[in-house]
Amino acid sequence: MTPAWRNALRCHRPLLAAAAFYCVAVMGEAVYAGAQTADFVTLLRYVVMSFTTVGIFVAGMYAGAGAAFLLTAPKGTAWQRLDVAIKKYLKGERFASMCIGFVVLATGNFFLLSKSLIASINPLTRSGWDIDFAAWDKWLHFGSYPHQYIIPLVNRLNLGLFLDRAYYGWLVVMTLVAWYCIFADTRVHRHLRFLWVYFLSWALLGTLAATVFNSAGPVFYATFFKAAGNPYEFITVNMRGLHQESALFADTARRLLLRWHENSTLFDPNAISAMPSMHIALCWLFPSWRSAC
Repeated sequence: MTPAWRNALRCHRPLLAAAAFYCVAVMGEAVYAGAQTADFVTLLRYVVMSFTTVGIFVAGMYAGAGAAFLLTAPKGTAWQRLDVAIKKYLKGERFASMCIGFVVLATGNFFLLSKSLIASINPLTRSGWDIDFAAWDKWLHFGSYPHQYIIPLVNRLNLGLFLDRAYYGWLVVMTLVAWYCIFADTRVHRHLRFLWVYFLSWALLGTLAATVFNSAGPVFYATFFKAAGNPYEFITVNMRGLHQESALFADTARRLLLRWHENSTLFDPNAISAMPSMHIALCWLFPSWRSAC
C-alpha cells in the first residue's frame, strides 16, 4: 500500500467505520421488519445497477478528461504526458480519497432501503404525526395554512409548471455538489467535512428522525387520515388541475409513491416520508460547505 493510500485511509477511517455501522444497522432493521431472501436479492440488484450506472459515468468522465488532455497537449508528446499524468494521479492521495469518498456515498443505497422500512417499523396510522403537524402549521401561520397564501399567488403568476420542474432540479444540484466534492475539491479538510455532514444528514435525519417522526405530508394526508378531514384538499385539487393541463412530475411521483406503498414488496426504490425534509437539510449544507475553510 502506497503512503498516499495509507494517509487517505487514516483520515477516512472513522467515517468508513460509521458508514459500515449504518449499513449493518439498516440490514438488521430489515431483518426485524421481516425481510426475506427475495427482498435482499432485490436490494442487491439495485445496488449492482447503481454501481454499474455510476461506473459508466465515471469511465466516461475520465475518458473525456483524457481526450481533452490529448487535444490541448503539445503534439508529439501528448501520449507521453498523459501517461505520466495518469500514473501520478493514481499514486496520489487525491485518487485514494476519491475512491474512499465514493464508497461512503454508496451508503445512499441503504438510505433508500431504510426509507422503505419505515412503514413496517412505525406505520403512519400509528404515529399520527401528520395531525399534530397540521395543527402546528395552522397556528404558526396565524390561523391559516401557508398554501392558502401561496397557491393563489403561484396560479396568478402562472408558475406552477416552472416550480414543479425546479423542484426536481434539486437532484441535479445534489449530484453535482457531491461529485465536485469527491473528484475536484483539493482541500482535504473541506472534503472530509462535506462527507461527514452529508453522510450524517442521510443517516440521522433521513433514517432515524424520519422513522421516529414518520409522516405522509399534505399530499397524502387524506389517504391515511380520512377521519381527520383534509385541511390540504386545496393542494391536491390544484395539483390535479395543473396535471390535466400539463403533466406534473409531482403528481406522477405522488401516484408512483402510493403504488409502491400499497404493494407487498418490502424494498422499493423510494417510499412515503415527509419529515424531516432532506431537500431543506441539504440546501443548508451546500452553501455552508462551500464557504468552509
